[in-house]
Amino acid sequence: MAVDTFREDRRPDGRSGGEYYREPAAPSLIYKAPIYKAPAGAAPGRWSIWAAAYGGGGNINGDPTGVGSNNLTTREGGFATGADYHVAPDTVVGFALAGGGILWSLAAGLGGGRSDVFQAGLYGLQRYGAAYLTGALAFGSYWASTNRTLTIAGADTLSASYNAQNFGGRLEGGYRVTWWAPFSVIPYAAVQAQAFRTPGYSESGSLGAPDPFALTYNAQTATVVRSELGSRFDQVFAQADGDSVVVFGRAAWAHDWQSNPNLTATFIGLPTASFVVEGAAPPKNLALVTAGAEWRGRNGWSFMAKFDGEFANGYDTYIGTARVRYLW
Repeated sequence: MAVDTFREDRRPDGRSGGEYYREPAAPSLIYKAPIYKAPAGAAPGRWSIWAAAYGGGGNINGDPTGVGSNNLTTREGGFATGADYHVAPDTVVGFALAGGGILWSLAAGLGGGRSDVFQAGLYGLQRYGAAYLTGALAFGSYWASTNRTLTIAGADTLSASYNAQNFGGRLEGGYRVTWWAPFSVIPYAAVQAQAFRTPGYSESGSLGAPDPFALTYNAQTATVVRSELGSRFDQVFAQADGDSVVVFGRAAWAHDWQSNPNLTATFIGLPTASFVVEGAAPPKNLALVTAGAEWRGRNGWSFMAKFDGEFANGYDTYIGTARVRYLW
């Protein structure tokens, strides 16, 4: 899930025109232990290590005739690695580390930026027969930079950089149903929360110091709480040589509750005149879909590829992930 903490693309006088950029938080990895079905008779190893690569992007439509926001496009990618430990046959704990980056830009070349990110997570899984419960905690540190260009008084390039932090957690529970269909159906419910904090920071411009159009921003902490309700699906196809292929998917509905993501800004040269800046508002209700497959070898190696998407009116994000895992 991404924390939708966005910067402004609205003029301070309230008119549309989008002279300011809108900056998204990089997606936070919410780590989860694997919940999909193992082949019949398979004894899980005590340990497993894994590595994954992911990449994707998203689009959010702005509201140029209302609040003055503009369309936002994001692109992101990175790598993650971690280890799982089976405390007991039905209990798994693990940790993960990840590094990546995100690029974002506003329509019409109004501005953009990038962020490098380091993330760390802890997660666990507990099974109770056909039921399961998973939990995860994640932390992310972001090194972000922004830029925008104005032509009001000649070409003026404004830039800024800052460090931000993100804290998140997720709790999910579900129940595997095997008699209803030829494949397993796993209804589930989940809740997750994130807090994304940006410090106070200021821009610098090419017109000298202080640049009359440079802005300074107050520190801000934005929170997002998400509920999910849906179902996962999987089916194991055993091979004659002892290997197996697992096909899995998900269809769910999500609802987001967001704190006010708007920022209070002032011109550096006019610090007593503050104003609120806004970005394109992400939707509150989304459709979540997942589709993927995993090959599991009898020698402990497995390879997985999957697609995750979130969709709503005027909004879409999509992430592709490839992972290799070894169990012993």
